[in-house]
Amino acid sequence: RTALKFDDEIYFGCFEELCIRAKNNKKWSCIAAFDDESRYELDYDGMVEAVLLYEEIKKKELENPSRELQLKKFQDTYVREKNKILSKIPREVQAQFLQLGFADWLGIYQPVLFCGPFDVSPGQVRDNWMDAFRQCKKNEIPRIIFWFSAEKMEDSFSVLTSEDWISYEEGVEKGLATISAKIKRKIESKKDLSPSEKLTVKAYEGMEEALYKEPEFRLPFKKLKEDYEYVLGLGGDRLLIEVKAELSQNGRLLSII
Repeated sequence: RTALKFDDEIYFGCFEELCIRAKNNKKWSCIAAFDDESRYELDYDGMVEAVLLYEEIKKKELENPSRELQLKKFQDTYVREKNKILSKIPREVQAQFLQLGFADWLGIYQPVLFCGPFDVSPGQVRDNWMDAFRQCKKNEIPRIIFWFSAEKMEDSFSVLTSEDWISYEEGVEKGLATISAKIKRKIESKKDLSPSEKLTVKAYEGMEEALYKEPEFRLPFKKLKEDYEYVLGLGGDRLLIEVKAELSQNGRLLSII
C-alpha cells in the first residue's frame, strides 16, 4: 500500500505496472493507482516517498492507544445507521426481502428477486434506493430488484415503485409461474429463440434455482464487504484512515468521523 499528499489531502493506493528492470534504480518508474480511481506515473523518488509516507501513517495509527475505541465507534456507526434505516421500513416490506416476484420489463413480467438495501453491496444501487426512500410516501416504499435475466452485473439491479412489480403469489395467479407456452413450443421444436426469449429463459432458470433455496442463500451474486469490514482489526487489511479517506473522497462519509 502507498500514500501520497496532494493539496493537503492524502490519497491511498498501490503500485501497478512496475518498470524496475534498469540496473540504475533512479530509472525505475510505476503507475500508482489510488482508491479514488485516479492514476499517476511516479519516478523512483516518488515511489520511495509513497512507501515511506504510508509506513509512517501506518505506524502512527497502529501505535495510537485509542485506536480500538475508534474502530468500535466506526463499526457502531454503521450498525446504528443500518438499524435506523430498517426501523423506518414497514415489517411487511422487510418480509419481502430475498423473496421472489415479478417485475415489468418492456411490458412483460419477468422473474426477479427482491433485495433489501443491506442485501446489496454498498455503492450505487444502495445509494439510489436511499435517494428514492427519502422521497417516498410511507405506503410506497421503493424496492430493489435483481433481474435474473440480466447478462451483466451492472445491469442486474433496478429500484422500482409498486406499479412496476408484483409478488410471487400474484404472479402465480396470473399464470407467470412457468415460462410461456410459446417459448416452450419453440424449445421443444428446437427453433431458434429471439434475444429477448433467451433472456426470459435465463430469468426462469434463475427463479427455479432460487425457489428451492432458503432466502438467505438466494443471492445469485457475491455481496462486497461493508465499509468497516475493510479495516484492519475488523476483518480487513486497510488502515482506518484509508477507509475514511476513500469514503470522504467518494462523498459517502456520513457521521463516521
